[in-house]
Amino acid sequence: PCRSYQSLNDATRSTSAPIQIAFKSDEGLTDSWYRFDGGNYSQMITTKCIQTYGKCGALLPGWMSSKHPSALYQVANKTVCFYYNGDCCYYKVPIQVKHCSEYFVYRLPSTSHLFQARYCTSKL
Repeated sequence: PCRSYQSLNDATRSTSAPIQIAFKSDEGLTDSWYRFDGGNYSQMITTKCIQTYGKCGALLPGWMSSKHPSALYQVANKTVCFYYNGDCCYYKVPIQVKHCSEYFVYRLPSTSHLFQARYCTSKL
């Protein structure tokens, strides 16, 4: 997966981006490996709950509920939580993360079963 992935390069998914009123979704993702490459503030899934609608362009902002793997080339099973209505983990999805030296890649499922849910990012 470190060499075979799809890039997600929309900088609006960053937690540092301005709040969006036109929500976006990750419903078009397939169960594949992805790398976030949307500039300095959109390089990895954030590990902090985002308690603001519209942050990273989502009604349901997604964040990883534990740390990224530290061992090189290790694939780790993780959980992404989606914030909604005061609940930081209103909905959970399983993902995989691989540490590829200078970046991370993620095996991400679609969010088609959630309304306007999106994986949110931050800088490395």
